[in-house]
Amino acid sequence: MKKRAEITHEAIEWYKDERRIYLELCNEVIRILKTKLTENNILYNDMSYRAKEIESFRDKCYQKKYSDPINEIYDMAGVRITTYTTAEVKKIKGIIESNFIIDNDHYSDKSETIEVDRFGYLSVHYIAELKDDAIIDEHKKFKKLKFEIQVRTLLQHAWSEVEHDRNYKFNGVLPKELKRRFYRLAGILELVDNEFEQLSKDVEEYKHELNHEKDNQLDQIKLSRQSINEFFSKIYVEDEIFNNSSDEVIHCLKTFGIHSIVELNELYESISPDTINEMIDLNGSEYNVAQLARDILIVKDAEKYFEKWGAFWGVEEEDIEYFKLFNVDIDSFI
Repeated sequence: MKKRAEITHEAIEWYKDERRIYLELCNEVIRILKTKLTENNILYNDMSYRAKEIESFRDKCYQKKYSDPINEIYDMAGVRITTYTTAEVKKIKGIIESNFIIDNDHYSDKSETIEVDRFGYLSVHYIAELKDDAIIDEHKKFKKLKFEIQVRTLLQHAWSEVEHDRNYKFNGVLPKELKRRFYRLAGILELVDNEFEQLSKDVEEYKHELNHEKDNQLDQIKLSRQSINEFFSKIYVEDEIFNNSSDEVIHCLKTFGIHSIVELNELYESISPDTINEMIDLNGSEYNVAQLARDILIVKDAEKYFEKWGAFWGVEEEDIEYFKLFNVDIDSFI
């Protein structure tokens, strides 16, 4: 039977050869996380990674006295995500649990396990693997490799870094009074973290109330030349092309069931911003409110527009080509 020293030495030599693969694994985990967080509009402050240094791996082998370091040490590859609030931590937990195989025996959420009478740094730790559908040809080398993911708020991260640095310098031994001061500070940071969380919720609620109030106000504003011009001028603050309207465009909008500014806003938002901007760029400085409203209505429902208003507009060949850019064939309605 091999002695522990021999097993440890072999593990260290093995890791020297394999560390590069763990660095590549980190990059793949980062890529997946960034993609999924972006797709779900989840904010985060920073995302970092590391493959454990050779010296750190060696120290862990000796200090913990693993009987099989290669298969018992799971954090050779590590990813850390810092967020602004604990609400974002919870959302990121959902992303991690949906996109990786989680080792539940080594999962840790300090907020769930810390004693109620203690202050301390809170964070979430996962040991995970890539799912089979992520193991494509160039990633076969990652199969069954474990990695660590930590999720913290900025304040949790600040606390853990300070505590680790100070305790490390004193070999983990500090006088009782200094420890008490550390944990008092941790408690203060936890309160601040909670206040940030509540403040974030209150800001979102306030924005929702403002939007609701704005919609109620807009709903009371009927269509007129002035109200339509003001509506578009607020959207395009630096653009002077939206400086006129007409009774015809108002009548046309009403034919489509649009009688107030809030309904005009709903129509406007039903078309992608890229489409609106392309219309403006293609038409240049002569473009105006009436023309924009007409173009939005045609893109929205060309058949209805030409049924009601086709007789009032002399369509030319260039108009047909223009609307083809927006995947609308007006030729069939003429």
